[in-house]
Amino acid sequence: MGTSNRARALLNVRNLRVYYRVRSSSVRAVDGVTFDVKPREIFSIVGESGCGKSTLANAIIRLLEPPAYIASGEVMLKDVNLLELDDQRINDFRWKEISILPQSAMNALNPVMKVYDQIKDGVTAHEHRLPDNEIKKRVEFMANKLMLPSYTFKSYPCQLSGGMRQRSLLVLALILDPSLVIIDEPTSAVDVVTQRKILEFLRMRRDEAGTSIILITHDVAVTAEIADTMMVMYAGKVCEIGDVVNIFEDPFHPYTKALIEAVPVLGVKSEVKGLSGLPPDLINPPSGCRFHPRCPDAIEVCRLEEPQLKEVKPNHVVMCHLYRRD
Repeated sequence: MGTSNRARALLNVRNLRVYYRVRSSSVRAVDGVTFDVKPREIFSIVGESGCGKSTLANAIIRLLEPPAYIASGEVMLKDVNLLELDDQRINDFRWKEISILPQSAMNALNPVMKVYDQIKDGVTAHEHRLPDNEIKKRVEFMANKLMLPSYTFKSYPCQLSGGMRQRSLLVLALILDPSLVIIDEPTSAVDVVTQRKILEFLRMRRDEAGTSIILITHDVAVTAEIADTMMVMYAGKVCEIGDVVNIFEDPFHPYTKALIEAVPVLGVKSEVKGLSGLPPDLINPPSGCRFHPRCPDAIEVCRLEEPQLKEVKPNHVVMCHLYRRD
């Protein structure tokens, strides 16, 4: 998380805070989040529902709608602060440099336009010089990799299943080879065979096109399958960031441990553990560490002081009072 990491990163997010206005108060959905994404990296953000993952994604690409607002922070993509761009400049960046497959992908397509026409419109709006035959070539290539039949793109969205609509939007998100794509729950509406095809396709785009990917999911198993780096969020805060193998082998934060222990492992006889309690109210979050009311390892300082991100191993940081600098 230091200067050297920042210098070689594609995306730098620093102290990002995104709140929702609720009457005279604010919901602190994303509260001081900092991380980096390197070129050609698959960076997975995990956590239970309501932890701020999707809000973070929409803030990065500037797609927030009121009552959400960015209270503070910096989002640097290729040395450009996306939060300072006017509407025209951010539109120039979207799809060509940064794109998103939203969590509500099944409802994101225009219901009165055929799928191919929507993809073509999206391409020509940002890349006027790309000829029609090249667009068709790219669509057919991606459709084959994603197991989408040819009739998909001649159809209206209502004629397709949710999974087909989701994969069609994935084609749109990646067709211009952006430097960074944010993919929110890409496997939530598909069967396991299609899920594997999607993950293989994302890995291929990383390897062949050099695309960096932010993968947002509540599925820890998907993260273990595809990610290079894993970031765990809880109640709008970062708990832990590190190499995905290192985190699964030796998780530091108690919440990370709980997420991993909640996933059954094929062929291994072990108890699948749950986590008692509920996430906190983000209008009035608990003092100290936000996880302490549910944490089995909480100590007195956890209730009194908010922990800070600390590097406990090279490129492995954790926000927990159980790990202090020597």
